[in-house]
Amino acid sequence: MANDALLSGHLAIPVLEVFKNIDSNATEVGTTAEAVPATAMTNRKGLFIRNMEAAGTYVYLGASNITADSTETTGGFPLNGGEVMFLTLDGSCTLYGRSASGNLTVHTLEVS
Repeated sequence: MANDALLSGHLAIPVLEVFKNIDSNATEVGTTAEAVPATAMTNRKGLFIRNMEAAGTYVYLGASNITADSTETTGGFPLNGGEVMFLTLDGSCTLYGRSASGNLTVHTLEVS
């Protein structure tokens, strides 16, 4: 079943593996790049990220050199307030977040 997909409504959800551990964190990010979360879970397989701010308040996600704009090479991936995304990232990959102005809170749920 490793490469099978289950159908849930109109969304095909791939069945990759069963996760055994969960770790949740809240990270405050500002106008400089901050690791999200600050320390990665050992043996991490994936990461849920939620922007806890109101709609219209974006957190920008990317590498350590991200900018809070749409610059072609460094512009961060915008995650709107209230939105959630999942990334398949192991613990060796550090995700960074930043805001265009002020501080905002990002919640993460790591799985392994």
